[in-house]
Amino acid sequence: MYVQSSNLKIFAVTSMVTLLFACPPLRRTDPPGHSASPMRPTSEPHRFVPPEAYRQFLLAELARGRSDRQISLGHLRRALVEDPGSPYLRLRIAEYLLVQGRLAEALKLTRAAQRVAPDYAPSYLLHGRLLAVRQPRAALAVLERGLRLDPDREASYLWLARIRLRLGDPLGERREYGRLLRHHPDNVEALFGLARSWARMGRRGRATRLLGRLIAAQPFAVLPRLKLARLHLLQGQDARAVRALLDAMEASADAPLVAQELFRMYRFRRLCQEARDLVKLMEVHASARSLTFVASLYDALGEPRQGRVTVDRALRQDPDYGAAVALKAKILLRSGSPRLALALVRRVKRGARSFVSARITEAEILENEGRAPAAIRLLRRTLVDKPRSTRLQETLAMMCARGGQVAAALTAAKAAGRLRNRAPDDTEQRYFLALVLEEAGRFTRAARIIRRLIRDDPDDAQALNLLGYSLAERGIGLDEAVRVLIRARQLEPLSPYILDSLGWARHRQGHHRQAAVLLRQATRIDARLAEPWAHLGDVLVALGHKGAALKAYRRGLARRPVLHQRVVIAGKIARLKP
Repeated sequence: MYVQSSNLKIFAVTSMVTLLFACPPLRRTDPPGHSASPMRPTSEPHRFVPPEAYRQFLLAELARGRSDRQISLGHLRRALVEDPGSPYLRLRIAEYLLVQGRLAEALKLTRAAQRVAPDYAPSYLLHGRLLAVRQPRAALAVLERGLRLDPDREASYLWLARIRLRLGDPLGERREYGRLLRHHPDNVEALFGLARSWARMGRRGRATRLLGRLIAAQPFAVLPRLKLARLHLLQGQDARAVRALLDAMEASADAPLVAQELFRMYRFRRLCQEARDLVKLMEVHASARSLTFVASLYDALGEPRQGRVTVDRALRQDPDYGAAVALKAKILLRSGSPRLALALVRRVKRGARSFVSARITEAEILENEGRAPAAIRLLRRTLVDKPRSTRLQETLAMMCARGGQVAAALTAAKAAGRLRNRAPDDTEQRYFLALVLEEAGRFTRAARIIRRLIRDDPDDAQALNLLGYSLAERGIGLDEAVRVLIRARQLEPLSPYILDSLGWARHRQGHHRQAAVLLRQATRIDARLAEPWAHLGDVLVALGHKGAALKAYRRGLARRPVLHQRVVIAGKIARLKP
């Protein structure tokens, strides 16, 4: 039960600590292989547990619940001083250090935990994770040793599979998943990973059967149903794909992720009435969040007026809902009313829940209108009031990168990673860093990071798309760009961003007709995006269809991209006019 009153929480903690001090030191009498407390290894059953260590541990947990990681780390260190024989405390401290990027210190503590308790299996799992990036083969040996101590530890098998894939051994990856499934036949991650592996090898029928088994084991799981729908779509079985998405809608109680995929499927197949009916169905859910999502779908349909009406309904329900404020401002901006958009977000006061969202949207509007320095100054002022906002740090990083302030961009990106509790080798953190470097024009360094991400996870559609588009935009390595973008499309066949990237790469190769088909699909799936329209205009010019190209450019300009893109598109329109 969650108690909101701070006085009651203080009373509860005080009572627990009093009980700990009132109790005599506890003598462990558990048999080997069992543990009454996570603060003791299974291999040391006869030891005293100092009450002060428990007290510091409880205080660390309370601080962690408040997201005060440094305070929590301090309490854990004091607990370790009181209880120097605890491998568990060493591992907890090592995990904090891992998040802070202090890998050498984390590794030292992990090895110390193994010296204190050589048979404590969790220490080998963390040790393997720490070695996975730089010494993958050594990590395999460490993880195997941990499995000999505890063959039922599921995370160890999953890490072994991940490292095998990183070493370019897909057969070894499948073997590790198979070992895990022998111990735990219904392990969701193993079934899903094995299905992805078979799909990667082109064995879509086998992947489909595995996903069916996973869906039977987890009737309300959404991701397997999405993956199944994408496999059906790649096999040309559109009706089955729609059926799988409708089943996912039922299983997930109309989750926005599934609804968006089904919406894209209808648009992809030119089923405009079905897409509109789906939006109407979602509009029945009257929460502010659902209405905001429906408004974004109307916007994607190319009906901004209906989108604005729907988002106004959301704001009447919850005037302080940040996503609704941001969406309405963007609809106003694309409708050619930047002043109204700025006035809307500037009305949000400092204490409001939507304050951060409003300031980010204001900065994006300023940048869109060519006032990037003012946008960066606004974000820095807002960070003074909200220093722990990850969204502010990430937006600042991207804007600084686009403005050529590379050092400031990297500093903000690393600060955002620390706030999100990400280790430096975390996949999402590395992807965001690559994105910042790409925006800053540091293509070589960005490509190096992206290639490592793809090596670690060949099914990372975002990384594949980023690498492919970067190569296509620079006009180098076009064959590689097309190859990785085809792989990305196999993973997410309905993504307008991937379709746009692949269409642009095909255009740069000289395959203009194929490019036109892909770019038209991208504009049909999401009519809000300016870049596919601009790219389609370039392709139509290459095909000699100047009238159609002029229409595409005008539609791209109507989406009101950033100022320098508007200038480029306007120049192309001027050159095409008779």
